Amino acid sequence: KCSIKEVDEYIKMIENLKNEYYELLRKKKMYEALNKEDARVYKIMPWFGYKKKSDLLARDAAIDWTNKYGDKYEFAWANDAVEIMKHGVNKADALKELIKQLDIKEEEVAVIGDSGNDISLFRAFEHSFVMSQAAEEVKKEAKTVVKSVADLKNYIK
Repeated sequence: KCSIKEVDEYIKMIENLKNEYYELLRKKKMYEALNKEDARVYKIMPWFGYKKKSDLLARDAAIDWTNKYGDKYEFAWANDAVEIMKHGVNKADALKELIKQLDIKEEEVAVIGDSGNDISLFRAFEHSFVMSQAAEEVKKEAKTVVKSVADLKNYIK
């Protein structure tokens, strides 16, 4: 669990790491792993707890950190946690690379999501769908709001 005030500790930790990392669940394990020569962490996820407004704290932190450090790192929130990754690492770039390798046209791809870490997908792909229970700032990024994944049958030909 973390607070927004701990951002500088996380950023300093990331800046001291090499660029490829193992995703670790507990802070203690992370520090132990960082002392190893071959330590790799792919992302760090500060968690904001189970409180009623934890998702809002995570969203606000991701926005604040993006404004401060967005030229070096990617920040996205998923419910009550923030995903911190090296710059250029996000769902949209990963999916674009995959469809390129599979020789699929971007206009043939539909994306669906429900949290802040899906925004890169919504911005990158023409056929974007968001779940109706998503936060308003997430919903405004997608082209179409749906109540369930089953609703996609009405849009996909």
